[in-house]
Amino acid sequence: LVLSAPGTDGLRRGELGIGSGIVHDSVADDEYAECQLKARFVTALDPGLSLFETMRATREGVPLLDWHLARLERSAAAFGFPFDRTVLTNDVARACATLEGEGAYRMRLLLTPNGSANVSAVPLSPLHASWDAPVRLLVAPQSREITHSLP
Repeated sequence: LVLSAPGTDGLRRGELGIGSGIVHDSVADDEYAECQLKARFVTALDPGLSLFETMRATREGVPLLDWHLARLERSAAAFGFPFDRTVLTNDVARACATLEGEGAYRMRLLLTPNGSANVSAVPLSPLHASWDAPVRLLVAPQSREITHSLP
């Protein structure tokens, strides 16, 4: 394992050379499996990273659930997390069914590096102002490029 000096971001880059002894009767899949086993001390490290999506939920479900799952799926793909939309949809539906009362909840869907999920919810606090009260808006003097969009 060769590590570089820390970069400007404080992170060290590394390179790990893994190989196997190939002979005339070697089987490619077996050799590949051996390399994976040898590298496991690095590849199996848990970086402590999980992905989450926060959604408004009621007993009836989550508005824009497909949009939330699409965004989570893009993040999962970027980090190499397994993503099963059907399982996650069912997890959210089960969690919504257990919500008490008719109010809205803040639901959090947490996705771990191995693809397992955890769903939690807490009641949304009521707003302090009435929905009928006027709201003042301020237009920013500069515009910013937005790189995400609704599907």
